[in-house]
Amino acid sequence: MSWLPRRWPRGAWLVRQGERPQGFLIIKCGLVAARHAGPDGVDRVVGLAGRGFLFGQHASQGLPGVAGLQALDLVTGCELAFELLDAETARDAPRLLMQFNRRSMAGLLAWSHVTRLPRLEARLAAALQLLAQTQEPGLLRLPSQAVLAELLGVTRESVSRGLRQLEARGLLSRQGGQAVLLHEAALRKLLRARL
Repeated sequence: MSWLPRRWPRGAWLVRQGERPQGFLIIKCGLVAARHAGPDGVDRVVGLAGRGFLFGQHASQGLPGVAGLQALDLVTGCELAFELLDAETARDAPRLLMQFNRRSMAGLLAWSHVTRLPRLEARLAAALQLLAQTQEPGLLRLPSQAVLAELLGVTRESVSRGLRQLEARGLLSRQGGQAVLLHEAALRKLLRARL
């Protein structure tokens, strides 16, 4: 079994909705937007994924992807082409895939709850917590405010204002550019108090 290293620059598509990837993809570093064209035909960000997420489960069974995946920054990962699966790996694949599939499904379900929180402050706090789970501990790299706005169903200006309010309350500290340091205990407390 041979996993090949892969890199996708910011803005590159790992796979488009309806296409079938040629193998399993595991994200090692970087942030990926899951994009989906809904019943109205408009392509929207529906979730974000990062370190440790596996894609291609459906494609391994010959099915096209249900969502497009687009790099929000430099993304590195590994790919295992379906034709390179050996007999032992193919035998163990269902168990391994279910573990990764569970994590991916839980992540997307969590994003669907974030978008339904009644106040922007709570949505931003919950989104920051989910983003922190997709990256290495320490500084959190945020996607652009435009991507956050699209995901949360608000304007970019609302996201900017909300981030400034969270910073003023001491829930995050900007470290330059798109990097922030989260005060996760305070974010959890805010979410419990507001919900």
